Amino acid sequence: MIMQRLQRIAGLRYMLFAAAAAGLIVLGIALISGVASANRDIRSALINGDYDAAFTKVIRAAENGDPSAQNSAGNLYLMGLGVERNYEAAVTWYLRAALQDNVAAQVNLGYVYSSGLGVRKDSMQAFGWFSLARRKGNERAGKYLRYLIGSALVTPNMIQRAKEMFPDIEAVRKRLGKPEKSEK
Repeated sequence: MIMQRLQRIAGLRYMLFAAAAAGLIVLGIALISGVASANRDIRSALINGDYDAAFTKVIRAAENGDPSAQNSAGNLYLMGLGVERNYEAAVTWYLRAALQDNVAAQVNLGYVYSSGLGVRKDSMQAFGWFSLARRKGNERAGKYLRYLIGSALVTPNMIQRAKEMFPDIEAVRKRLGKPEKSEK
C-alpha cells in the first residue's frame, strides 16, 4: 500500500513535469502558428530567431486588438523572447486575447494559473479557463483538466464554483467588467 502511494506520487510528479514541459513546447508552437496566418513577416522572424523584430511586430498588432497577436505577445513575455521575461505582462496579454474568445489564450491562462506564473496559483481559475477552451474543442485543455482532476488539485466544490464562474466567455467578460473586444 505504501509502495503504491509512493509510485503514484512519483507518477504525478513526472506528469506535472511533463505537462509543464509540453506546455512550453506547445506555447512555442502556438507562438509561431498563432500569428502566422495574420502576418508572414512575424512568422518568418520567429522561425529565424529574430525575436526582437518579431516582438516589435507582434506588439503592434496586439495593441491594435488582434487576439492572435495578443496571445503571441503573452507567449513572448512568458518566454522572454525579444523582450525581458515578464509573467505579469504575459497574463495581461493572455487575458485580453482570452476575453476575445481566443482559445489558445484561454489555455495559456489556465496554464499560468495552474503554475502560478504572474498570478497567484489558483487551480479553480485554471480549471475555469481550461473548461472554456475545452468546450471549444481544444484537446490540450482537456488533458490539463484531466490532470487537475486526477491529481486532486481541484475539489468537487472548486469544480462547481468554476463552472458557475466560467459558463461562457460573455459571462466572464461581464464578471470582470471587460468590454467585448479589446480597445485599440
